[in-house]
Amino acid sequence: MGYLVTPDWREIVDSKHYYSNWKIRTYLSLPFNAASRLVGGIANREIPVWLREPLLGFFARMYDCRMDEAVQSDFR
Repeated sequence: MGYLVTPDWREIVDSKHYYSNWKIRTYLSLPFNAASRLVGGIANREIPVWLREPLLGFFARMYDCRMDEAVQSDFR
């Protein structure tokens, strides 16, 4: 009975953290398992030698990695 009177009680109490049904349905419909398998498959691939320096160098610059502390600093 109370649900019929105030169907959006969660929104009234805390509208900042309220998630509507369409948001939940949208989130649950995303293909997380397929995306995880795709990223895992890509991560298991070996990076070709000619692509290692540009790709890993870009990653090191983006995250400000100190390559002088690395065990292997030449990416090969």
